[in-house]
Amino acid sequence: MSRATEGRREEPPTLWMWEADAPDGNGVCGVTDVRETAHRELLAALEAMPVRSQGTIRTARLDPYAHPYPCYDYGLVLVDAYRDEVTGAIVLRSALRRPARSAHGDGAS
Repeated sequence: MSRATEGRREEPPTLWMWEADAPDGNGVCGVTDVRETAHRELLAALEAMPVRSQGTIRTARLDPYAHPYPCYDYGLVLVDAYRDEVTGAIVLRSALRRPARSAHGDGAS
């Protein structure tokens, strides 16, 4: 360990969390270390869901020091997406905002 890094924690890598929810409350989610994979998985999930389904992609980092178990520290929402009610098309919008809730519904971000 060099003197410059001595005593400092190394930053965990940025991860990409995606989630998609249908109007009936059913949904899917996943985490990857490749942003393009999150994008592809979100689109595939929304394709399989009915109109009015919606989803997001946001950053996350694994917090290995959380107690009693490691957990994700969620960052900004980067992409919002939804299935258009009229056309069924998937619409993507850029977003830089804090999530309204965590993936676990506890309000943490």
